[in-house]
Amino acid sequence: MGGHSHRGRRRRRPEPGQLDPRANKPPLSVKNVLGSSFPFLGLGKRIKEFKVLRAWTDIVGENIALRARPSSIKRSILYVEVTSAAWMNELQFHVQTIIEKTNALLGEGYIKKVIFKASDKKEFPPTATSKKKPRPVREMTDEERDFIERTTAVVEDETIRETIKRAMEKSKTMGGDE
Repeated sequence: MGGHSHRGRRRRRPEPGQLDPRANKPPLSVKNVLGSSFPFLGLGKRIKEFKVLRAWTDIVGENIALRARPSSIKRSILYVEVTSAAWMNELQFHVQTIIEKTNALLGEGYIKKVIFKASDKKEFPPTATSKKKPRPVREMTDEERDFIERTTAVVEDETIRETIKRAMEKSKTMGGDE
């Protein structure tokens, strides 16, 4: 039969109480695992599009954001839907600023060109913006602190434990769990 035989090349099992040298590597962070998966899943581009949409009001201002909305990014081109020909003409004067602000968000040189296309909408709903009103912050109770400590104590990885702890604390103090 064709192929290679692996006879004679048996892996040595570690002795009892000995660590397997292949397993003696630090664990991968969730960020590294997910970050390296995004290109294979096609999510990296979608995340960048979402970032632009979320920051659109900051990029162009409220007035323009009601009349123009990013629709996609393809081959370094940002496609923007616009409510009228008059606004398409006006936006031509803002192309360089849109490119600069978008690249400040996504990385230098990511967007090289902006193409405006007509939309059948007369106005776009306001987008989420980083200028949202801050939610009120409240102090956690001793019971809540104890609960978070007990809940996260079972997580062995310190980085993951601290991340979960911060998320739980933020949820409690920002009113996410009332």
